[in-house]
Amino acid sequence: MVKYTQKRVSARTAFAFGDTQLSYSMRFGASVHEIVVDYFQIQRGRRHTSHRDWGRLRSGIAFSLAGLTAMTAQLVVLGANPWMALWLVPGLLLVSAFVLVRGHYLELKADGDPFWIIDNKSTRKIVAEIDRRRRDQLAKLYAPLNLANEPYLEIRKINWLVEEAVFTREEADVQIGKIHAFAAAKEEARAEQLTTSAGLFAREALAI
Repeated sequence: MVKYTQKRVSARTAFAFGDTQLSYSMRFGASVHEIVVDYFQIQRGRRHTSHRDWGRLRSGIAFSLAGLTAMTAQLVVLGANPWMALWLVPGLLLVSAFVLVRGHYLELKADGDPFWIIDNKSTRKIVAEIDRRRRDQLAKLYAPLNLANEPYLEIRKINWLVEEAVFTREEADVQIGKIHAFAAAKEEARAEQLTTSAGLFAREALAI
């Protein structure tokens, strides 16, 4: 099983690639989002998005409150001092980071349920692994020709597989050519059968 993990401040993602399913989890502070999904259910569409890190805000508020408490205690015990404001610096820096800095993510959807990849140096590898396994699963499920199916339905399926990057246009044209050839041969055999049946009927009619 192939695994990838990502980290960014309070965000943690984990990808476990099984034979047929992706197991995904994301921890963002205290919240957890988990899915287990077949690869073919992962949609090809994706978009870039960004989120603020609420962990920074919570930490900033906590440090700010601690700083105010320390300032109050120092004021009571030692009196006013211009350096007292330094107690607020850590908290203000974290709050500023929350406001000004956003984490960037790549958002995908699996059967309508969104999940996110942290945008860092491992993003391309994870996306490539998802795309490869998705193509392989779609190919296994839908690529074999079903010549018993209606030709137009089979051709529609092949064109859809081109859109899903399972077939190249050239590979699809070869498959479509096989469908047309089979349909033509079937039609020819049917015409010969009708001709033979008509000849037998004519001979029987003459014999009568």
